[in-house]
Amino acid sequence: RLLIRCLVDTIKEPGNFEAMLQSKITGPRQFKRTEVTYDDLDEACDFLTTITLPRDVVDALLTLKANLLEQSKEVSDRRWGQCVPVLQATAFLEGRDHVEVDDIHSLRFVLWEQPEDIQSVERATLKIANPLNEALLEFVDLADSYGTQIREMSGRSISDRAGLGSEIAGKLKNAMNEIDTMRQQAISTGRSTSRIDDAYDTVKAMRHRAMRELLEIDPDDKS
Repeated sequence: RLLIRCLVDTIKEPGNFEAMLQSKITGPRQFKRTEVTYDDLDEACDFLTTITLPRDVVDALLTLKANLLEQSKEVSDRRWGQCVPVLQATAFLEGRDHVEVDDIHSLRFVLWEQPEDIQSVERATLKIANPLNEALLEFVDLADSYGTQIREMSGRSISDRAGLGSEIAGKLKNAMNEIDTMRQQAISTGRSTSRIDDAYDTVKAMRHRAMRELLEIDPDDKS
């Protein structure tokens, strides 16, 4: 019955797995804590109740509900009602006094029941929030698929890896250029670029990985 759900998978990357093991010896990294007072929380909770839900957002939620039903994914009325504070909180964190259609992206963490439903619910939710998100997901999926291919080439000779490495590096570079174009368009229309930036970073990281592991090239080497 958790309202906001996030599936945490096992560690896949060897480097991250090693870092986890080492942390048991050296201790976890220390992060600066952000402190919020109870007065701050009370003020935020009071403000949330004033955040409005415009008609276009309600219409978008009705469309999302219908799309999920078409996929045989029925969400209870109770959970739909619980979505409203989540949307209000999303708007609050963006510094607004009203919910926007784009805030519906946060419901991708709320509307799934079983892990196998995560991807389809995420796509349906992000598509309703902003059609641009669907294109970003395709770029992220492309990067993830290349991650599998890179793992499968582990231990092969550089001559065997070079062709695939060049192909991946080139295609992901093109993807980065397309995402950057999307970012410039978002900036020109005053939209948030946070999800665009996340997708760009994911694709860039996979391109760098391909260069290091398949081509034995340091992507950070400017010489």
